[in-house]
Amino acid sequence: QKTAWKMGHAIRELMDPGAENQPPLHGIVELDEK
Repeated sequence: QKTAWKMGHAIRELMDPGAENQPPLHGIVELDEK
């Protein structure tokens, strides 16, 4: 459960259109757990 929550949170953060340091991700996003 914790891993899924962390991964979901990371994806939402990276897709945030208000991010200042980089453009938001779009399309299909793949994420490997650490």
